[in-house]
Amino acid sequence: MVRADEAHNLELADDKAPRDARDHHAEEVRSTLVEVREVTTAMFGADYAAELGFDGNTPRDPDQLVGLGSRVVDNMQKKATPAPRFPGMCFDATYWTGRLTAAIVPLKGALADVAREERENEATYVAKTRAIEAYDQTFSQVATYVSAMLAIAGEKELARRVRPSSRRPGQTDEVAAADGVAILPPAPGAPTPVTAGTPANHG
Repeated sequence: MVRADEAHNLELADDKAPRDARDHHAEEVRSTLVEVREVTTAMFGADYAAELGFDGNTPRDPDQLVGLGSRVVDNMQKKATPAPRFPGMCFDATYWTGRLTAAIVPLKGALADVAREERENEATYVAKTRAIEAYDQTFSQVATYVSAMLAIAGEKELARRVRPSSRRPGQTDEVAAADGVAILPPAPGAPTPVTAGTPANHG
C-alpha cells in the first residue's frame, strides 16, 4: 500500500512540466490568432474575419485554440482573399498560415503529453485504491482473528482494543473512537457514565 501511494505521488509530481508546456504553447497560439484577426479585420473587414472562423471572443482553452487555429488555417488556404479595404495594403496568407501552423503543432504535442500523464495518473490511482482495499481487508481479517483469540483466552479488554472498526476500514475501534468516529462501550467493571436527563441510580 505504501509503495502504491508513493508511486501515485511520484506520478502526480511529473505533471507540472507537461502542463506548463501546454499553457505556454496555448498562449502562443492565442496571441497569433489575435494578430491574424486584427490584421484581417483591418484589411478586409469583420465579415471576412468571420468567414475565416473568428466568432466572439478568442478562446483560452487549449483544445478550443487548436480547433479554431486549424479552421482558420484551412479557411485561409481555401478561401480567396478579397481586395483590401484600402489601396496599398498587402496580405500574405502563406506567412500567416505558416505562423499559425508552427504554433499549433507544439500545442497538439503538449496536449498529447498532458493526456498521457492523466492516463498514467489514473492507472497509479487505481493501483493505490486497490492496494488500500487489500490492506483494509487483510487488516480486518487479522484483527478479527486476534480479537477472537484474545477473547477465548480471557483477555477481554485486549480483545476489545484490537477489534476492527466497522465504520473506518484499516483501523481498530479504539483508534476510530479516538478520531471521534465511534463510541466504545465501557471497559468491563467500569462505572456507567451518567448522561444529562438520565437519573442516577442511588440504590
